[in-house]
Amino acid sequence: MAFQGITGLSYDEARSLTKASRGKSLTLNGLTEISREVAEALCVHNSILSLNGLVEISDEVARALSWHEGTLNLMGLANLTLTQAKALSRHDGYLSLDGLTSISNEVARVLATHRDHMSLSGLTTISDSAASSFAQKRGGLELWGVEWLPGEVKGKLLSNPEIYFSKGCRQQPLP
Repeated sequence: MAFQGITGLSYDEARSLTKASRGKSLTLNGLTEISREVAEALCVHNSILSLNGLVEISDEVARALSWHEGTLNLMGLANLTLTQAKALSRHDGYLSLDGLTSISNEVARVLATHRDHMSLSGLTTISDSAASSFAQKRGGLELWGVEWLPGEVKGKLLSNPEIYFSKGCRQQPLP
């Protein structure tokens, strides 16, 4: 159920939407911010939950959303703190963070502990340290946006058959 025009949501409205959409996808991409209480109400939705209009979230919202079971699309997030990454890494289900164009090595290390499939296709390159972390990831990782990889990074990623990136991805020559 898509509710693109909704730009604000109360706790009671969020509860009503989760009940009405039980077993169906719930798309609320018009929301640009949500409270912890609204996130808690939405996390009981056990199917696809799309909140792609959120460009930033609080640590409390990240913790609440981590309780959601099923696909969680947060493709609008431009940044992720270490605390938020720790919370979202506990999410049980597919996690899409395609709005991230860069991440720190620490955030990569934490996100690599996510046990289900994850998409970070907004990244265009990753560091050697991040690649080492992701090479250990279980559950699948999409890196479709990566075009260039430094040094031996591509080999590290190729060692994990659950990591997907473009066949056109080129390896930068070693200096």
